[in-house]
Amino acid sequence: MKKSIFFLLISYSISIAQTNVSGYVDVDQTWILSNSPYILVGDVTIRNGATLTIESGVEVKFNHSSYELLV
Repeated sequence: MKKSIFFLLISYSISIAQTNVSGYVDVDQTWILSNSPYILVGDVTIRNGATLTIESGVEVKFNHSSYELLV
């Protein structure tokens, strides 16, 4: 029983990680699962010549309905 509870606490602590993002992506960047979810706290603009790669399974959330991910 103690092992099960310990496992659940570890799983919960891992799942509450998040990364707040806003501004410009000027250089190639990868959003990775271990930093998910990525929360847009302002507009994010990917500039010409830069690539944003989002790993499979990463969640991208918008903190406000007016924020945009611009490519």
